[in-house]
Amino acid sequence: EVMRRRLVLALALLVCVAAPSCAAAPPTGKVVELTEYNFDAEVAKGPTFVVVSADWCTHCKALVPTWESLAKELAGEVAVARVNGPKHKALLKRLRVTAYPTILYLRDGTMREYDGGKRTTAALAAFGRSGYKDAAPVPWYRAPNSLAGKLTGAFFRLPVDAEALYTRAKKRTGFSDVTVLLICLSVPVAVGVLAVAAADAYVTRAAKHAGARRRQREAGNHALERDHPHRD
Repeated sequence: EVMRRRLVLALALLVCVAAPSCAAAPPTGKVVELTEYNFDAEVAKGPTFVVVSADWCTHCKALVPTWESLAKELAGEVAVARVNGPKHKALLKRLRVTAYPTILYLRDGTMREYDGGKRTTAALAAFGRSGYKDAAPVPWYRAPNSLAGKLTGAFFRLPVDAEALYTRAKKRTGFSDVTVLLICLSVPVAVGVLAVAAADAYVTRAAKHAGARRRQREAGNHALERDHPHRD
């Protein structure tokens, strides 16, 4: 019995270490800046209010004091975050945002849009604590914190990763844009050539084995006919 309890405790600790939300610290009362790279880790910690804004947006600027006040109001309950849409376009696409500012509420793999309500600290805090239950979540395939949303995010992040790799390669090597571009293009081409060669070798080998087996069967049939000729 003691051994079983110790085993259960060890498994529970292992799950807590593996799951970010289990060991996550409560919201600190400060607005969190979200990017393509920290979005999943931050949202996995618990309920998160997100505003997607732009530096040039007048309404976004007017919302800044309220958003900072909301972070303090919901400290320890709900994280309050911000996304710079024009700066993080891959995340913008993942969130499916087309206007600024857009306020989203993410919780337990679902996402709800905050629209039509007052943009005051009190109204937003009430929504974050319990009012979200009255709002219908978006379809699961649109939620950025669902499995489908994570896969979509990885897809949208590919161009960002490619651009970062290109910039690092150019900075480290000192090559021209054309040279770096040719090197980058040569990698998928080389991989494609190797894949075609491997597939061709596999098909050729399989065909040879199939031909050898067929010849063996034919030789066996001829031997049987020779040893046991058919009689009418």
